[in-house]
Amino acid sequence: MNPPPGPAFATQVADASYACLDMDPRPVAGLVVACAGRERSQPGYRVARAGYVFHAMELVVEGEGSLELDGARHRLQPGHLFTYGPDVPHVIESDARRPLVKYFVDFFGRAAPAACREAGLGPPALITVSETETLRHLCEELIREAKKPHELRHQTALAYLHLLLLKTRERTTRSAPTTDRAQATLQRALRLIDTRHTTLHSLSELAAAAQVDAAHLCRLFARFRRDTPQRCLTRRKLDTAARLLATEPVLIKEAAAAAGFADALHFSRLFHRAFGCSPRDFQARHQASIAAPRKD
Repeated sequence: MNPPPGPAFATQVADASYACLDMDPRPVAGLVVACAGRERSQPGYRVARAGYVFHAMELVVEGEGSLELDGARHRLQPGHLFTYGPDVPHVIESDARRPLVKYFVDFFGRAAPAACREAGLGPPALITVSETETLRHLCEELIREAKKPHELRHQTALAYLHLLLLKTRERTTRSAPTTDRAQATLQRALRLIDTRHTTLHSLSELAAAAQVDAAHLCRLFARFRRDTPQRCLTRRKLDTAARLLATEPVLIKEAAAAAGFADALHFSRLFHRAFGCSPRDFQARHQASIAAPRKD
Protein backbone atom coordinates (compact mmCIF):
# COMPACT_ATOMS: atom_id res chain seq x y z
CA MET A 1 0.00 0.00 0.00
CA ASN A 2 1.40 3.40 -0.99
CA PRO A 3 2.04 5.95 1.79
CA PRO A 4 -0.03 9.15 1.84
CA PRO A 5 1.55 11.86 -0.28
CA GLY A 6 1.49 14.57 2.39
CA PRO A 7 1.59 18.19 1.26
CA ALA A 8 2.75 18.50 -2.32
CA PHE A 9 4.81 21.59 -1.45
CA ALA A 10 6.47 22.74 1.75
CA THR A 11 4.93 25.72 3.53
CA GLN A 12 8.08 26.89 5.34
CA VAL A 13 9.60 28.67 2.35
CA ALA A 14 10.63 32.28 1.84
CA ASP A 15 10.52 32.09 -1.95
CA ALA A 16 9.39 29.38 -4.34
CA SER A 17 8.50 28.53 -7.91
CA TYR A 18 6.33 25.47 -8.63
CA ALA A 19 4.93 23.68 -11.66
CA CYS A 20 2.31 20.92 -11.44
CA LEU A 21 1.72 18.49 -14.28
CA ASP A 22 0.17 15.22 -13.11
CA MET A 23 -0.45 14.71 -9.39
CA ASP A 24 -2.25 11.37 -9.77
CA PRO A 25 0.39 8.62 -9.22
CA ARG A 26 -0.61 5.37 -10.90
CA PRO A 27 1.12 2.28 -12.30
CA VAL A 28 1.68 3.53 -15.84
CA ALA A 29 4.40 2.34 -18.19
CA GLY A 30 7.44 4.57 -18.57
CA LEU A 31 7.94 7.80 -16.63
CA VAL A 32 5.59 10.70 -15.86
CA VAL A 33 6.67 14.01 -14.29
CA ALA A 34 4.28 14.92 -11.48
CA CYS A 35 5.65 18.31 -10.44
CA ALA A 36 8.84 20.31 -10.02
CA GLY A 37 9.97 23.36 -8.13
CA ARG A 38 12.56 25.57 -6.52
CA GLU A 39 12.39 26.46 -2.81
CA ARG A 40 14.28 28.87 -0.56
CA SER A 41 13.77 27.64 2.98
CA GLN A 42 12.76 29.69 5.99
CA PRO A 43 14.29 29.12 9.45
CA GLY A 44 12.56 26.11 10.93
CA TYR A 45 12.06 24.39 7.58
CA ARG A 46 11.44 20.70 8.20
CA VAL A 47 9.83 18.03 6.03
CA ALA A 48 9.29 14.61 7.64
CA ARG A 49 7.58 11.77 5.82
CA ALA A 50 7.25 8.04 6.51
CA GLY A 51 7.07 7.59 2.74
CA TYR A 52 5.97 9.31 -0.44
CA VAL A 53 3.83 8.33 -3.40
CA PHE A 54 6.31 9.76 -5.92
CA HIS A 55 9.93 9.17 -6.72
CA ALA A 56 11.75 12.41 -5.94
CA MET A 57 15.06 13.97 -6.91
CA GLU A 58 16.33 17.02 -4.97
CA LEU A 59 19.36 19.20 -5.72
CA VAL A 60 20.89 21.51 -3.08
CA VAL A 61 22.38 24.68 -4.61
CA GLU A 62 22.76 26.96 -1.58
CA GLY A 63 22.83 26.79 2.21
CA GLU A 64 23.18 23.87 4.57
CA GLY A 65 20.92 21.41 6.34
CA SER A 66 20.51 17.79 7.27
CA LEU A 67 18.93 14.75 5.68
CA GLU A 68 17.77 11.58 7.35
CA LEU A 69 17.30 9.06 4.59
CA ASP A 70 16.05 5.56 5.27
CA GLY A 71 17.48 5.72 8.81
CA ALA A 72 20.90 7.21 7.91
CA ARG A 73 21.69 10.85 8.76
CA HIS A 74 23.71 13.12 6.45
CA ARG A 75 24.82 16.74 6.34
CA LEU A 76 23.48 18.66 3.32
CA GLN A 77 25.46 21.29 1.45
CA PRO A 78 25.62 22.72 -2.09
CA GLY A 79 26.33 20.03 -4.66
CA HIS A 80 24.41 17.31 -2.86
CA LEU A 81 21.72 15.52 -4.82
CA PHE A 82 19.47 12.98 -3.16
CA THR A 83 16.57 10.75 -4.11
CA TYR A 84 13.84 8.90 -2.28
CA GLY A 85 10.79 6.96 -3.33
CA PRO A 86 7.70 5.19 -2.05
CA ASP A 87 8.15 3.55 1.36
CA VAL A 88 11.43 5.41 2.01
CA PRO A 89 11.30 7.42 5.29
CA HIS A 90 13.03 10.80 5.06
CA VAL A 91 13.47 13.99 7.06
CA ILE A 92 14.83 17.18 5.46
CA GLU A 93 15.82 20.12 7.68
CA SER A 94 17.38 23.48 6.88
CA ASP A 95 20.07 25.28 8.84
CA ALA A 96 18.54 28.38 10.46
CA ARG A 97 21.51 30.62 9.67
CA ARG A 98 22.20 29.32 6.18
CA PRO A 99 18.81 28.31 4.73
CA LEU A 100 18.66 25.65 2.05
CA VAL A 101 17.88 26.53 -1.54
CA LYS A 102 17.02 23.44 -3.54
CA TYR A 103 15.29 22.15 -6.63
CA PHE A 104 13.07 19.09 -6.78
CA VAL A 105 11.43 16.93 -9.43
CA ASP A 106 8.74 14.39 -8.50
CA PHE A 107 7.87 11.61 -10.94
CA PHE A 108 6.22 8.20 -11.13
CA GLY A 109 5.76 5.19 -13.42
CA ARG A 110 6.96 1.60 -13.63
CA ALA A 111 10.24 2.72 -15.22
CA ALA A 112 11.12 5.08 -12.34
CA PRO A 113 13.15 2.64 -10.16
CA ALA A 114 15.26 1.43 -13.09
CA ALA A 115 15.82 5.01 -14.35
CA CYS A 116 17.09 6.03 -10.93
CA ARG A 117 19.37 3.02 -10.61
CA GLU A 118 20.90 3.61 -14.06
CA ALA A 119 21.75 7.18 -12.98
CA GLY A 120 23.35 5.89 -9.77
CA LEU A 121 20.51 7.27 -7.66
CA GLY A 122 19.09 4.27 -5.86
CA PRO A 123 16.58 5.25 -4.65
CA PRO A 124 17.30 6.10 -1.94
CA ALA A 125 20.69 7.70 -2.52
CA LEU A 126 22.80 10.72 -1.63
CA ILE A 127 25.53 11.74 -4.06
CA THR A 128 27.81 14.70 -4.67
CA VAL A 129 27.72 16.19 -8.16
CA SER A 130 30.95 17.51 -9.63
CA GLU A 131 29.22 20.70 -10.76
CA THR A 132 25.72 22.04 -10.23
CA GLU A 133 25.21 24.69 -12.90
CA THR A 134 24.13 22.36 -15.69
CA LEU A 135 21.71 20.50 -13.43
CA ARG A 136 20.42 23.77 -12.00
CA HIS A 137 19.83 25.15 -15.47
CA LEU A 138 17.98 21.99 -16.52
CA CYS A 139 15.76 22.22 -13.42
CA GLU A 140 14.95 25.87 -14.18
CA GLU A 141 14.09 25.02 -17.78
CA LEU A 142 11.95 22.07 -16.70
CA ILE A 143 9.95 24.34 -14.36
CA ARG A 144 9.63 27.05 -17.00
CA GLU A 145 8.47 24.65 -19.72
CA ALA A 146 6.06 22.85 -17.36
CA LYS A 147 4.31 26.16 -16.64
CA LYS A 148 3.54 26.81 -20.29
CA PRO A 149 -0.16 26.40 -21.21
CA HIS A 150 0.20 23.83 -23.97
CA GLU A 151 -0.20 20.07 -24.21
CA LEU A 152 3.46 19.47 -25.04
CA ARG A 153 4.53 20.59 -21.57
CA HIS A 154 4.24 16.98 -20.30
CA GLN A 155 6.55 15.62 -22.99
CA THR A 156 8.94 18.55 -22.65
CA ALA A 157 9.16 18.13 -18.88
CA LEU A 158 9.83 14.42 -19.34
CA ALA A 159 12.62 15.19 -21.82
CA TYR A 160 14.25 17.47 -19.24
CA LEU A 161 13.92 14.75 -16.58
CA HIS A 162 15.74 12.31 -18.86
CA LEU A 163 18.46 14.93 -19.40
CA LEU A 164 18.76 15.44 -15.64
CA LEU A 165 19.20 11.72 -15.12
CA LEU A 166 21.78 11.47 -17.91
CA LYS A 167 23.77 14.47 -16.69
CA THR A 168 23.62 13.19 -13.12
CA ARG A 169 25.01 9.86 -14.26
CA GLU A 170 27.79 11.72 -16.09
CA ARG A 171 28.79 14.00 -13.23
CA THR A 172 28.42 12.09 -9.99
CA THR A 173 30.68 10.56 -7.38
CA ARG A 174 29.41 8.63 -4.39
CA SER A 175 29.15 10.57 -1.12
CA ALA A 176 30.35 8.74 1.95
CA PRO A 177 31.61 9.72 5.42
CA THR A 178 35.40 9.83 5.51
CA THR A 179 38.20 10.94 7.79
CA ASP A 180 40.63 11.16 4.91
CA ARG A 181 42.71 14.34 5.20
CA ALA A 182 42.47 15.05 1.48
CA GLN A 183 38.69 14.92 1.55
CA ALA A 184 38.62 17.13 4.65
CA THR A 185 40.77 19.71 2.87
CA LEU A 186 38.56 19.56 -0.20
CA GLN A 187 35.42 20.06 1.87
CA ARG A 188 37.03 23.02 3.65
CA ALA A 189 37.75 24.64 0.29
CA LEU A 190 34.20 23.96 -0.92
CA ARG A 191 32.77 25.58 2.20
CA LEU A 192 34.96 28.62 1.59
CA ILE A 193 33.71 28.81 -1.99
CA ASP A 194 30.14 28.63 -0.75
CA THR A 195 30.47 31.16 2.08
CA ARG A 196 33.14 33.59 0.85
CA HIS A 197 32.90 33.45 -2.94
CA THR A 198 31.99 37.13 -3.19
CA THR A 199 35.31 38.19 -1.60
CA LEU A 200 37.62 35.50 -3.03
CA HIS A 201 38.94 36.48 -6.45
CA SER A 202 41.66 34.02 -7.39
CA LEU A 203 43.03 30.53 -6.90
CA SER A 204 45.84 31.86 -4.71
CA GLU A 205 43.36 33.63 -2.41
CA LEU A 206 41.23 30.49 -2.11
CA ALA A 207 44.26 28.30 -1.41
CA ALA A 208 45.53 30.72 1.23
CA ALA A 209 42.14 30.77 2.93
CA ALA A 210 42.07 26.95 2.87
CA GLN A 211 45.63 26.92 4.25
CA VAL A 212 47.03 24.74 1.47
CA ASP A 213 49.31 25.12 -1.53
CA ALA A 214 47.49 26.15 -4.72
CA ALA A 215 48.95 23.24 -6.71
CA HIS A 216 47.84 20.77 -4.03
CA LEU A 217 44.33 22.23 -4.08
CA CYS A 218 44.19 21.81 -7.86
CA ARG A 219 45.19 18.17 -7.52
CA LEU A 220 42.45 17.56 -4.95
CA PHE A 221 39.77 19.07 -7.20
CA ALA A 222 41.01 17.08 -10.18
CA ARG A 223 41.07 13.85 -8.16
CA PHE A 224 37.71 14.09 -6.40
CA ARG A 225 35.62 16.43 -8.53
CA ARG A 226 37.12 16.24 -12.03
CA ASP A 227 37.20 20.03 -11.97
CA THR A 228 39.38 23.01 -10.99
CA PRO A 229 38.96 25.23 -7.90
CA GLN A 230 38.91 28.35 -10.07
CA ARG A 231 36.00 27.05 -12.15
CA CYS A 232 34.08 26.08 -9.01
CA LEU A 233 34.66 29.53 -7.54
CA THR A 234 33.56 31.25 -10.75
CA ARG A 235 30.43 29.11 -11.07
CA ARG A 236 29.47 29.87 -7.45
CA LYS A 237 29.80 33.59 -8.18
CA LEU A 238 27.66 33.17 -11.30
CA ASP A 239 25.01 31.29 -9.29
CA THR A 240 24.81 34.21 -6.85
CA ALA A 241 24.52 36.71 -9.69
CA ALA A 242 21.84 34.60 -11.40
CA ARG A 243 19.80 34.41 -8.20
CA LEU A 244 19.95 38.21 -7.84
CA LEU A 245 18.96 38.75 -11.47
CA ALA A 246 16.08 36.29 -11.15
CA THR A 247 14.68 37.68 -7.87
CA GLU A 248 15.76 41.31 -7.45
CA PRO A 249 15.34 44.48 -9.59
CA VAL A 250 19.11 45.05 -9.83
CA LEU A 251 21.27 46.45 -12.60
CA ILE A 252 23.62 44.05 -14.37
CA LYS A 253 26.68 45.81 -12.95
CA GLU A 254 25.15 45.67 -9.46
CA ALA A 255 24.61 41.91 -9.71
CA ALA A 256 28.18 41.48 -10.99
CA ALA A 257 29.65 43.51 -8.14
CA ALA A 258 27.52 41.77 -5.50
CA ALA A 259 28.75 38.38 -6.74
CA GLY A 260 32.40 39.47 -6.60
CA PHE A 261 33.12 40.40 -10.23
CA ALA A 262 35.14 43.60 -10.67
CA ASP A 263 34.55 43.80 -14.44
CA ALA A 264 30.92 43.79 -15.61
CA LEU A 265 31.88 43.04 -19.22
CA HIS A 266 33.96 40.02 -18.20
CA PHE A 267 31.06 38.92 -15.99
CA SER A 268 28.64 39.13 -18.93
CA ARG A 269 30.89 36.94 -21.09
CA LEU A 270 31.20 34.32 -18.35
CA PHE A 271 27.46 34.44 -17.66
CA HIS A 272 26.56 33.88 -21.32
CA ARG A 273 28.97 30.95 -21.50
CA ALA A 274 27.43 29.34 -18.38
CA PHE A 275 23.71 30.02 -18.94
CA GLY A 276 23.46 30.31 -22.71
CA CYS A 277 22.06 33.86 -22.66
CA SER A 278 23.09 37.35 -21.60
CA PRO A 279 22.45 38.54 -18.02
CA ARG A 280 19.88 41.00 -19.39
CA ASP A 281 17.94 38.30 -21.24
CA PHE A 282 18.14 36.00 -18.20
CA GLN A 283 16.71 38.75 -15.99
CA ALA A 284 13.91 39.54 -18.44
CA ARG A 285 12.97 35.86 -18.70
CA HIS A 286 12.52 35.61 -14.94
CA GLN A 287 10.52 38.81 -14.42
CA ALA A 288 7.25 36.91 -14.89
CA SER A 289 8.15 34.42 -12.17
CA ILE A 290 9.08 37.27 -9.82
CA ALA A 291 5.66 38.82 -10.28
CA ALA A 292 3.74 35.54 -10.12
CA PRO A 293 1.86 34.82 -6.86
CA ARG A 294 3.58 32.40 -4.53
CA LYS A 295 1.97 29.08 -3.78
CA ASP A 296 2.45 27.57 -0.32
